[in-house]
Amino acid sequence: MFTGIGQDSHAFAAGDKPLVLGGVTIPHERGLAGNSDADVVLHALCNAVSSLTGDPFLGPKTDAMCKAGITDSARYLKAQLESVDLCLAHIAVSIEARRPKLIPWIPVIREKVAELAGLSPTQVGITATSGEGLSAFGRGEGIMATVVISANAPTARRDEATDDPLLVLITCPDGECAERLASGLVREKHAACVQQTKIKSTYTWQDKLEQEGEILLLVKTRRACYAALESWVVSRHPYEVPQIVALPISIGLPGYLGWLVAQTG
Repeated sequence: MFTGIGQDSHAFAAGDKPLVLGGVTIPHERGLAGNSDADVVLHALCNAVSSLTGDPFLGPKTDAMCKAGITDSARYLKAQLESVDLCLAHIAVSIEARRPKLIPWIPVIREKVAELAGLSPTQVGITATSGEGLSAFGRGEGIMATVVISANAPTARRDEATDDPLLVLITCPDGECAERLASGLVREKHAACVQQTKIKSTYTWQDKLEQEGEILLLVKTRRACYAALESWVVSRHPYEVPQIVALPISIGLPGYLGWLVAQTG
């Protein structure tokens, strides 16, 4: 289980802009300043997700959506959640605002946040405080929200299944074969990286127990490259039936997995 935290705040805007919190329009004489709807609850939630994935979402990505006329922060959250493999377990929201009085609106906001995040309302908790005049928000100059989330397995989601990363295990009889295959796989862009390690294999071949010292290649590639990789190795490998086993990489550092995908053909 992972824990993420995010915060956002906006001052009140001049004019009759609607006040939106957690995807709910709250009756009030002033909304919050910002290029979007300035929904501090959903912005804080987006930042909490980013604290887990390591991929900032508010900023350049939402600025581009804003320029395209998309100002609904619920759309931002939807786009972010669709871009990551993240199983949210719980969302806790704390809002600081002297005005308006938010206690009557907490159940409605809770239902909406749960809906947007694909959770049950029992998995969302919301509290609100007036701030007692001790901060800009407590003096009624704006609203601040802090969000803490619990989630499982935060990773970047590849756009296509063909981009799913793989770890391919290949054994070689000696260092010369290992060097030749490793260099060729990377040079031909069948793999982003190949690591080598010495192993001892015990197996049965033609009804005879065998034990051999071998070199194991740990080949980092992606699903779309596997067929070509397998064919390339089989045509160059000295074994009649070489070990070529592919394992899916389901979790990893998003930046590294993105580099892996970009380096393969």
